[in-house]
Amino acid sequence: MIAREANSEAAAQRQRADVLSEQLGGYADATESAEAEAAARVSALAALADRVAAAGPQLASATGALAAADALAARLAAERERLAGLAVPAGLADLDARQRAAGAERERAAGAAAAAEAADTAAREQLAVAPARGPLEQVRRDHRDLAGLTAELPGARERQEKASAAYATAVRDAADARAALD
Repeated sequence: MIAREANSEAAAQRQRADVLSEQLGGYADATESAEAEAAARVSALAALADRVAAAGPQLASATGALAAADALAARLAAERERLAGLAVPAGLADLDARQRAAGAERERAAGAAAAAEAADTAAREQLAVAPARGPLEQVRRDHRDLAGLTAELPGARERQEKASAAYATAVRDAADARAALD
């Protein structure tokens, strides 16, 4: 049993020696110049790894921007396809002209309403400071009556003159009648 273990151990060690011998054979070309060249390549690879690590966030940002641009391009292409399928309805130009005319009319009406509102405000302000209407109406009636009386004045004077003449005649007649009575 020990012999078997020893043989097994010896076989494992032989196998290990063969592997190491093969590996050592692979290092046969390891010269100082090859070692210096390998060290230079290691330094270059380390510098490249640093540049790659530094460019990583930029690459991630650029990748995100590219994805966003692709999404935008896809959305715009879809919109373009939808827009290409649209057709201008018949009578749209007429409808636009009518809408513009209605807008112009609305603006004119708004201007007229504003002017009327201003005139109403001015009239109300004048009415607020104007004298009471009752006395003015009385003066108006008095003027109308005066105009009527003024128009009747020549006829009234003539009647007054006739009445005065008749009175004077009546006074004389009365005086004659008293005298005759006495």
